[in-house]
Amino acid sequence: MSKVKIGCGGILIIIIISIISIVIFLNTAFGKKRYTVNIEQNIGGTLVCDVEYSSDHKTWFYFIDYKYKLKEKVYNFGKGIYRGVEWNESNQLHKCQNWTILPTESDFGFIKIIAFDLEANKKKESKISPHSINEDIVWTSKRIKSLLAASPSSVEVEKIVDNKFFIKYTFRTDRENVDNLDVRLIEYELDEVSGAFNMRTISELKEKPIYNLIFN
Repeated sequence: MSKVKIGCGGILIIIIISIISIVIFLNTAFGKKRYTVNIEQNIGGTLVCDVEYSSDHKTWFYFIDYKYKLKEKVYNFGKGIYRGVEWNESNQLHKCQNWTILPTESDFGFIKIIAFDLEANKKKESKISPHSINEDIVWTSKRIKSLLAASPSSVEVEKIVDNKFFIKYTFRTDRENVDNLDVRLIEYELDEVSGAFNMRTISELKEKPIYNLIFN
């Protein structure tokens, strides 16, 4: 009888430990986590990133609230959202004329460029997505074939030179074949009055994208 009790007790302990382990795993894998990252800036000051990490069985998100500490002042730059990718924990601000510029991401991997005039306390956000690209008059004037409603498509910052952002836009050109992709390098230039980034030029890239390497 005592052996039966000991056996039942051991099984009960194993079940309790298993339940606790499952709860810990679910909270870690599918829960929320908050933390702060302080990034020292090459232009001076500190970019304070208050991060909320959230995940489910499909994907994960980083919701980031950016604040810029410079001397005794704190400037609220706004928010960024990263979906299914890791965020840039070494992100640097860029200085151009009277604007301080922060590149980040918005919903569904779209690019958001935040320009902040610290002296005038004026802020401007420019969102760059496949939809905004295809509606721009510079793009439509080129008559480039792109299937806006068809996935996959992606935008990413290729490089930053002075007051210009160069965006690599990868898009689908064939409704039947998902592997038929094309890519363009698009130049956006800062409007030093409004703080907006406007499309200027579009150029072809020699290397054609491969679906499995870019989107998988």
